[in-house]
Amino acid sequence: LYTPDIFSPNGDGVNDSFSVSIVGADFFELTVFDRWGHQLFSTKNPKEGWGGTYPNGTEAPQDVYMYKVLFGSEEAGDKIKVGKVAIVK
Repeated sequence: LYTPDIFSPNGDGVNDSFSVSIVGADFFELTVFDRWGHQLFSTKNPKEGWGGTYPNGTEAPQDVYMYKVLFGSEEAGDKIKVGKVAIVK
């Protein structure tokens, strides 16, 4: 599992979304929160990333956001990773 620390959703085609790289997991769920704990994004598709927007589609400001990744497999069991990611504009 690899999670980046920053991303820049500026439309230049480089690091435009917060995506988690994962190999060998049978299940996966990524959830992103703002600093007040409001859920901004959730997916069970490891190929889908957060584009730095609020649920209503407006751009989230440059700030630090929290994430939680639930993942696991029969061999390795269930795991949780929590961390921070920053939007840089």
